[in-house]
Amino acid sequence: MTAPTDSVSTKRQQRGQRCVQCLVRRLVDARENLRWTQADLAKATGLQPAAVSHFETGSRLPNVPNLVRLAKALRVSTDWLLGLTDEQEQPVVEIDGVRYFPSPNTELSQRRE
Repeated sequence: MTAPTDSVSTKRQQRGQRCVQCLVRRLVDARENLRWTQADLAKATGLQPAAVSHFETGSRLPNVPNLVRLAKALRVSTDWLLGLTDEQEQPVVEIDGVRYFPSPNTELSQRRE
């Protein structure tokens, strides 16, 4: 197998950089939509305030568990944070006429409509 050409590597780097920029922009947008400070988000996720700051500047990226924590706290999907979809809200599951909504505090919250 041959090594990737410089143009392929460059394209991958550019694509990765766009993903990081999308994550950064969407993290900030979702937090600001809730009118939260970085400290508020840190408290809601159990992360250090410095970690939230690093994620929002793009100097560091959240690992998968932290990405899930952020999405739950911000009430958005991980796919939306990563720019994989434009559907911002987390999905709602309906079982036997009962709608279940994701909550930052529990795996599923139940609410009858």
